[in-house]
This record gives sequence, structure tokens and C-alpha cells, in this order.
Amino acid sequence: VNGFTVRERFARAEDGGVTVVEHYVDGIGAGIDEVAGETTWESVGGGWSRLEGLTRDLGGPLVMRVGGVADHRLLVGCHEIRLLERYPAGTRIALGWERTGPLSWLAARLRLAATPRDGVTCALPGTG
Repeated sequence: VNGFTVRERFARAEDGGVTVVEHYVDGIGAGIDEVAGETTWESVGGGWSRLEGLTRDLGGPLVMRVGGVADHRLLVGCHEIRLLERYPAGTRIALGWERTGPLSWLAARLRLAATPRDGVTCALPGTG
């Protein structure tokens, strides 16, 4: 692991799954190569690079394990949620979308509102 920060932006696919729509690193590398004819690296300023042409449907939820060395964070709007503060390292989690009732939705929004805003991570990499 080279220690570069990797930031990915996801969107909800039409079928409810997860799609990667943007991929950023704070240095060239991170072990990710271009795919000839599909993707290219572009400098977006501030030391950040974006992998252009990357739109990948991941299917259902994004399943991952919370890293003990990596500092996995989930950014929702301008709210940053450090996964290690909520789950022990090695915990398997699934990130995705699901239907909820109005009370569950309201409770989730209130929990998110209680999460501190992070003005630095609010902007896309390279935009300030």
C-alpha cells in the first residue's frame, strides 16, 4: 500500500445497485492503470488526478471490510463518517440503497445531521 488517498464517487444505478462514476487519487499511481481506449488519467489540480471514462456498474451493494490500516470514510454531502468510529476493523459492511418508511428515513437524516460537516471534503478533489 503506497499510502495515497483514493476517493471514489458512487451513484444509484437504475436497478438499485451501485455504480462507480468517478475515481480520484492524490498522486499518480495507487496501483490503478489506464484501460487502453477506455480510461485516461487527468490532473485536476491540488495534486489530485481523476480517472476519466470510469463508469462501472458494481451490481448490488458495495461489500467491503472496514480497514484497520486504511482510514475508510463515507462522505455524504459534506458529512464525513469515519467507518472505524462505527465498526471494528475487519467488519464486513454493505453500502447501497434501500427503501425505508418515513420514520426510518427521518431518523437516518437526523443521525446524518449530527455528523460533523467537513468543509475540506465537501468539494470534489482539485476544486478547493
